[in-house]
Amino acid sequence: MATIDIANPGTDEQIWIEDGGSPSVRFFAKRFSPPADQPTRAAVLLVHGYIEHCSRFDHVGKYYASKGIEFFGFDQRGFGRTAKDGPNPRRDYTNTSWLEQFKDIEFMLKNYRSWLDDKYGKDKVPIYLVGHSMGGGLALGFMTRNGSAFNYPAPQTLDLIHGVIATGPWLRLIDQPPSILPMIAKPAFTLLPFLRHRAPLKPEEISRDKAVQEDNRQDKYCDTDVLLKSIHGPLTGGISILTKDYKAWPESKPVLVTHGEADLITNPKGSKEFIEKVKATDKEYKGWPEYFHECHNEPGNDKVVFLDYCIDWILKRTPQSGASPTSGSSNVTEPAAVIAADASAQIDEVKSNSNISENGNGAAMGVASGLVPSAAKSNGKASKRRACWATLLTRDNYVPGLVVLSQTLLRDHGSKYPLVVMVTSTLSERAREVIEQLGCEVREVAPVLPGQKSTSQAFERFTEAWTKLRAFELDEFERVVMIDSDMLIRRNMDELIDELPLGSHQIAAGFACTCNPNKIATYPDDWIPANCAFTPQRHPECLTKPTAITKDSPPTFKLLNSGLVVITPSQTTMSQMIDQIQTDPKVAAYRFPDQDFLADWFEGEGYVPLPWIYNALKPTRECHPEMWRDEEVRNIHYILNKPWTSGYPLPDSKVQFADVHRWWWDVYRRIEPTRAGMTSESLWNELVVANIKDEPQLE
Repeated sequence: MATIDIANPGTDEQIWIEDGGSPSVRFFAKRFSPPADQPTRAAVLLVHGYIEHCSRFDHVGKYYASKGIEFFGFDQRGFGRTAKDGPNPRRDYTNTSWLEQFKDIEFMLKNYRSWLDDKYGKDKVPIYLVGHSMGGGLALGFMTRNGSAFNYPAPQTLDLIHGVIATGPWLRLIDQPPSILPMIAKPAFTLLPFLRHRAPLKPEEISRDKAVQEDNRQDKYCDTDVLLKSIHGPLTGGISILTKDYKAWPESKPVLVTHGEADLITNPKGSKEFIEKVKATDKEYKGWPEYFHECHNEPGNDKVVFLDYCIDWILKRTPQSGASPTSGSSNVTEPAAVIAADASAQIDEVKSNSNISENGNGAAMGVASGLVPSAAKSNGKASKRRACWATLLTRDNYVPGLVVLSQTLLRDHGSKYPLVVMVTSTLSERAREVIEQLGCEVREVAPVLPGQKSTSQAFERFTEAWTKLRAFELDEFERVVMIDSDMLIRRNMDELIDELPLGSHQIAAGFACTCNPNKIATYPDDWIPANCAFTPQRHPECLTKPTAITKDSPPTFKLLNSGLVVITPSQTTMSQMIDQIQTDPKVAAYRFPDQDFLADWFEGEGYVPLPWIYNALKPTRECHPEMWRDEEVRNIHYILNKPWTSGYPLPDSKVQFADVHRWWWDVYRRIEPTRAGMTSESLWNELVVANIKDEPQLE
């Protein structure tokens, strides 16, 4: 079964819910809740697909919960444990109809609304209906089939739904049978209701991930021996949605339809047709090139990118503040329909504890070996002013970098902590307006300059890097993560704040890569691969165990890259640092000003090495292939030439760094139509477009 490494996934529980009908159906269900210290922004009711069950979405539920979204799924009537673990599995498996499924969704929706209201307060958390494959068709059908011909759902039930996401919906099949066939077959279903056949579902068609294929093949709850009647609803319902039912869509309800463009089961053309026809004021079709049927089960980081897109779509349509459990809600009783609970426990116990011990000053020692990809329990502190990300912006030509950084950090990957942008007098007022429109905080700071002119600095532009140290002044925050504006976030990194043990006189950062592959003449002579701390590292051990620094290590092992540094801010520390920067003669000899200074200041137990994935220096992809994996990158650092000043890589480009620069351009192209949420088109054109080389990269 697919998995996603999640630092703080929250809690999950298994429950059985009885609908009280005649005959009564006992549904198996799962619920995933956000961590206790994280506001809940939204809730999802999942409707799974044909010949599957809600447990195939465990990794999806955990991931949604880690982003502040309640996630609830149930095994539908005729499927999964609801049928297979019931009193008569042979009779009940796939014994269902669309009308019954609409009824069940309505029942679960009302049940879920009641539970959310008890936990968070009435209507504090909006519900989104999310359906996959057959469930995607049901979700769209649920919104378009209210009225007298169908008793379920009642029109007022749709008021409980804030929006809908349908992934790979069964509207048309790749091998669509003639439309006359379901009508001809219906009498046979009536006369022979228990007529079975072997559904032609091939595991190798659901996902490109071989492990997912094998899990599906071995899953007893994904039995392809089905009642023929069970396909009648999806076959006729999908076509009905496309030919007439779409007209009944409530215009005010947002809808996102996504589809793997390489889907071998359901046809993306049906999804595109629906979005073209439906009259919703907020509608979107999102295709995923090369993805198969189950986008949420694609290999490596592909599924994470897909899930992040869906989560971002939800959060953009949801109030920012979120909700917390009301007082006493920890003992909320389930609605009367809930008759049993199998478990309620923290998901994903800590896989490996950090190699941290206490020194005499109470500061933690060692490397953050348990940080990734293990999960850990919350520290229980409130998020308000708990922490921030802090970056420095001194020149207008770095605004494109900030746009992509803020987009990927705050919106694409939903950090719950603000981005503070430190600015100096050299930044224009118009650029400051951009910062505010991007949803960041502006902080005016004074430049930090050494007392003596540098004699060895690798690049003149590094002089401004000293001012990054002003992040130590941000002591209204308990923790600050210094981060450069030439970065792109590929996964949420809040664990650097929530989970990383760090003493008050320590910093955490990634190593400097001292390979110098481009043979830059101003770099130190001992910057060679043999002296690089990344050279001994191998995947997957490097994800949790950075190279240990010992007394026998080369001096270069003690060097860090200051693109991302986790600190405990302190005005006292800042004052002491400035005093040394302005008076210590050796400061003039630093090649890389701020990071050489930090390496000296925190030498020894004060420096905690982070895994490479948090500050993935782009040259290390080529220098250290034994360590690097694209899908593991949390944050890529575009040192040296910048994507926005180099031009966009052409397809199949062999230009150095083309592949990783393409990541940046993909994000920029995605947010370009909406200006990353900026309201001012003139600001966008003046500060973003004008500072981007929007032409092919040739060298």
